[in-house]
Amino acid sequence: MSGERLEQLYTPKQMQQFAELRAGLPAEEIARIQDAWPPLLADVRAAREQGMEPTTPEAATLLARWDTLTAATMAGFAARPELAQAISANYQQGNFEGFEGAPQAADFAFIERARAALGEA
Repeated sequence: MSGERLEQLYTPKQMQQFAELRAGLPAEEIARIQDAWPPLLADVRAAREQGMEPTTPEAATLLARWDTLTAATMAGFAARPELAQAISANYQQGNFEGFEGAPQAADFAFIERARAALGEA
């Protein structure tokens, strides 16, 4: 997602806070997280398109990968929960729909079906 697009979704203060958080994280950690999302999203989308049942071991593996990567992604926001809330609000409002590199509503829905089918809260 381009910086210009992000500037439409977040206030200048929030953009500054994002930059400050990013500057405080090791570049390797940022790269590891950024590099992990595209293959995970591709796998989730392939599972959805193939009609994978959410009760399968494969769905459980996708859910575990999703949860692990989400936790790693959001760990950087522990000191700025208001930014995490702003990100969540943008997803809830559908502001990231249509952006290939961002999880889409259908991706979240698949993950939540897997979570429910596997009895996770």
